[in-house]
Amino acid sequence: MSGRRQRPVDPIAQRHDGADRANISRGDKRKGLQHLFARVHELFREGWSVADIARHLGVNRRRIDKWVRLEALPERVESDPKLTSPMRFRGSCNS
Repeated sequence: MSGRRQRPVDPIAQRHDGADRANISRGDKRKGLQHLFARVHELFREGWSVADIARHLGVNRRRIDKWVRLEALPERVESDPKLTSPMRFRGSCNS
């Protein structure tokens, strides 16, 4: 395994208390993304290239390229529930 590269630890995937991604709340994920977004801008202001930031943080280059052009982290857009989702019928039942 000496020829394999080790991926950097995703700050959102793991927390210091050992919780995994499935057990992290949306608010915590948002805070992690906000921290990552701020770090991207900090490195970019220091003169790092998009490719170097992506490599250093272990994040897709396209995401970094998009983020350096934004002033703030974009809000998550929720899609409509699928036709087969029970969420689609929430509130339509009269009990």
